[in-house]
Amino acid sequence: MLLRIVVYGLVVAIALFTALVLAVLGLVRIWDAYLPLDPVGRRVWLGYVVLGAFLFLGGAALLGRRTARR
Repeated sequence: MLLRIVVYGLVVAIALFTALVLAVLGLVRIWDAYLPLDPVGRRVWLGYVVLGAFLFLGGAALLGRRTARR
């Protein structure tokens, strides 16, 4: 029973990580293709900066909420 939980947990974790990577790639693609920030539309680095800032702030907020182990 415990081994089944571990295996299914790993499968779910890998699937969620894959979905997260694909979602980030999709957001960057949407940012680059559909937001008119540059006439040529080649400002993909700006999408990475904005998305990275959101992810950084989310991680910083989660780190700030953690509690110390005793």
